[in-house]
Amino acid sequence: MKYMHTCTNTVCYMVKVTFQHVICVYMVYIDFVLLQEYKNATRTEFGVWSLPRGRDYYRACLKWHLSTDIMPEEVHSLGLREVARISGLMQQVCITYYSITFDSCF
Repeated sequence: MKYMHTCTNTVCYMVKVTFQHVICVYMVYIDFVLLQEYKNATRTEFGVWSLPRGRDYYRACLKWHLSTDIMPEEVHSLGLREVARISGLMQQVCITYYSITFDSCF
């Protein structure tokens, strides 16, 4: 590899060989995931709702975990409100304690 320096000691050589091996294995993995079998065997749509009776399954999971009959749309709406609320609090902390904007803080 062009960017690798010539190794003169055992540790350097071992690092170089390990790095080359990891890159090789990673390329095989990428080939499998992105170009071969795995990608071709995946579903075309995301989410459990794309499965048969997926919407019913999702509602049952919500009922189990939340102990209520709240609709998925209500959970989503609540999540958006909470993200906005928490982001506002984080903005206040950044400005109050660090005198910087929220975007600079994170």
